[in-house]
Amino acid sequence: MTAPVRFAVIGRPLAHSLSALIHQEAFRRLGMPATYERIEMDPGSVAAFLDRAAREGFRGLNVTIPLKEEALGAARTVSAEARDIGAANVLSFDGEAWRAHNTDARAFRSTLPKGIEAALVLGAGGAGRACIFALCQDRRRVFVSARSTARARRVAAAFGVEMVPWEDRHAAVRDVDLVVNATPVGTHGEGSPLDTLEGATERLVLYDLVYRPPVTPFLAMGAAGGFETVGGAAMLAAQAALSWGPWFGVTGPKAFFEARLRRQLKTEGE
Repeated sequence: MTAPVRFAVIGRPLAHSLSALIHQEAFRRLGMPATYERIEMDPGSVAAFLDRAAREGFRGLNVTIPLKEEALGAARTVSAEARDIGAANVLSFDGEAWRAHNTDARAFRSTLPKGIEAALVLGAGGAGRACIFALCQDRRRVFVSARSTARARRVAAAFGVEMVPWEDRHAAVRDVDLVVNATPVGTHGEGSPLDTLEGATERLVLYDLVYRPPVTPFLAMGAAGGFETVGGAAMLAAQAALSWGPWFGVTGPKAFFEARLRRQLKTEGE
């Protein structure tokens, strides 16, 4: 019997990740001879892992915090979108070498509410870079803020956007109609990258890339203030579906991913 093709998500931490759940169930539902795993690894480990992964039957990987920028450099070839963003969230093996892709920007853009004119992105890692790239495609005014001023400054220069010092991020909220949490803060239901929404415009939208829990402290603060909120599950489903393009040449079952995530998150909330 032929061994199943292996796929995985790599990063750290991964205890919260639902990628394995939705991909593995989709493989089973469609009768595909494939498996999907969660593999935790520290920064500095990606290149060594890729060297042996193909021999061990891996043909595709999702990449999450904190490895997205490292994964870009570890691949032999890079898609134009991943190169422009400066990070990879998908890796595919073509039989000879690993190729880096980025589906985060397209997934984020497809789930954005209409009418956004100016945005503040909190976080300057791979996820933040993808969000900024997507926002800049429509010529929106974009600000970036991160705890690491040096990193935020590099990202601002790379995309031609405005850098806001972390200590000034609350004041910047008053000048935008979208705030994106592209940090891991809130992943375990603790903490928010913002302490207040004082002075925010009434049309403000809060978008959290964190999807577990479905209502993070960041989103709860927005809802309490009467603002529109968007959780990260929508982006995860879209990103997961787009991952199948590099792996299989087709878009994955987005509607199935969305429904499975809703069911899982609802069960956890009960």
